[in-house]
Amino acid sequence: MSDPLLQEAPTAARTSIWEDFIDIFYAPRQVFERRRGAKFGLVLLIITLLVTVLFFASQGPLADAYTAEFQRGMQNAGPADQQMSPEQMEQMRRMGTIFGTIAVLVAFPIGVFLIGAALWALGKLFGFAAGVGMAVLIVTYAQFPRVLQSIVMILQGLFMDVESLAATTFSPARFLDPDTTSAVMITFLMRVDLFYLWSTILIAIGAQVIGRVPRAQSYILAALIWVVGAIPALAGALAR
Repeated sequence: MSDPLLQEAPTAARTSIWEDFIDIFYAPRQVFERRRGAKFGLVLLIITLLVTVLFFASQGPLADAYTAEFQRGMQNAGPADQQMSPEQMEQMRRMGTIFGTIAVLVAFPIGVFLIGAALWALGKLFGFAAGVGMAVLIVTYAQFPRVLQSIVMILQGLFMDVESLAATTFSPARFLDPDTTSAVMITFLMRVDLFYLWSTILIAIGAQVIGRVPRAQSYILAALIWVVGAIPALAGALAR
C-alpha cells in the first residue's frame, strides 16, 4: 500500500500558488490539502500588496464615502477640530490617504499574524493539531475574499452614489443611516458581511484539513476567531 503523504507531495509540487488564487474560491479544501506543511510568506506578501493597492485605488471611486466618514469623525472630535476650514480638512483628508495606505501595508500582515496566533491558541481547546505557522497559513489563505471585497467596493463607488463605507458592505449595516446609528452598532454589523463570513468559513475549512479539528468544532473555533477579529474595530468605534 502506498503512503498517502508521499502521494500528496508531487501534487503540491506541481501546483503553483497562482492556481491557489483561483482554487481557493471554489475548492478551498483541495488548496489546504496540498499546502499542508507549505510556507505562507510569498502568498501573504502578494495579498498584502493587492489589498494595499486596492485601498489606494479606492480613494477616487469612494472619495465621497471617505470624505463623509472623515467629517463624521471630525463631528465627534473636539470643538477645535470642528472649527477647521474646508482647506484644512481637505489637507487632513489627503494626509489620511497617505498614512492610511501605509497603515494598511503594515497593519494587514501584522493582523494576519495575530489572528493566526489566536487560531493556534484557541485551536488547542479543540484539538488543533498543527503549529503556529500552519495557523498563519490558514488565516493567510482566508484573506482572499477580502481582495474580492475591495474590488466590489471600488466597483460600487464607480457605478453608484456611495455616501458611507457601510453602504458598500453586504451586511445589515448597508441599510442603516450612519448619522443616526451608533458607531459601535455600525461597526459590529459591518463585520456581519458576506466577505467576512466567507473568510470565517475558510478558516473553519483550514482548521478541519490542516488542524484536524472536527467539522462541528471547527465552525465554533472560526466563530471565536471572528469575535477576536472584531475586537480592534469595536474598540476603535467605542473610542470615538
